[in-house]
Amino acid sequence: MIRITNLQKSFLLGPKKNMVLKNVNLEINKGEMVAIMGRSGSGKSTLLNILAGLVKADSGSYHFDNNDVLKMDSNQVAEFRKCNIGYVFQNSVLIDTKDVYHNIVLPLKYSNYSKSEEKKKISLVLAALHIEKLKHNSIDTLSGGEGQRVAIARAIIQDPKVIIADEPTGSLDEKTEEDILRLFTIFNKQGKTIIIVTHNQKVADSCDRIFYIENGCCNLFTGY
Repeated sequence: MIRITNLQKSFLLGPKKNMVLKNVNLEINKGEMVAIMGRSGSGKSTLLNILAGLVKADSGSYHFDNNDVLKMDSNQVAEFRKCNIGYVFQNSVLIDTKDVYHNIVLPLKYSNYSKSEEKKKISLVLAALHIEKLKHNSIDTLSGGEGQRVAIARAIIQDPKVIIADEPTGSLDEKTEEDILRLFTIFNKQGKTIIIVTHNQKVADSCDRIFYIENGCCNLFTGY
C-alpha cells in the first residue's frame, strides 16, 4: 500500500542545510498497524508529514497504491489527502472558538455533503467514540482524553484508508492512554491502516511492526 524509496528531506537552518531524513526506505502493507520510534528530532514527525502529503520530500519516491505522491501537483496532493489520510496531530490541535460538533465537521466542508448527510456522519462518529454527550461542548471544557477523542473523530470523519497519529497518547494518563490505544486497535481490525509515532514502548508493542529512525534512516526494529 505504502512504499517509500530513498527518501530524503532537509531544512535550512540559517545558512546551513540540515538533513533530517536520508535514504529512508519503508513499506507498510494495507491493514497493518505500525509504530515509528526514534529520539526527539530524529525526523519522525517530518516523515509523518510527508506520508500525509503536508510536506514534500527533496528526492526519492513515495508510492501510495502505486501512485507516486511526490509527482502530484498541489491540487492532486490535496485530493489525495482528503480521500486517503486521517491525521491525529500531537496535542489534538482543536479550534477553541468552535464547539466539538464544528471541530469534527470541518473536513466535510471541503466535500459536497448536504447538512443532513453531515449530521448523520457526525452522529455515527460521535457514537463510535462514545462522545455523544460532548457534541455541543466548547473545547476548553474537555479533558485531555476527551480532546483526543474529538481529534480522532475529526481524523476519521472522511473514512480514510490510513490513520496517521503523532504521539496520540503523549500527554495522557495511563488509563486514558489505554482507551485511546484500544480505539486504534478497533479501527485497525475494521481494516484501517494505522501509523503511529510514539516514544511509548507499550504503544509500540501493540503494533504489528516497529520502525526506528536513527541518523536519518529508517530500520525495522527487532528489539533491544
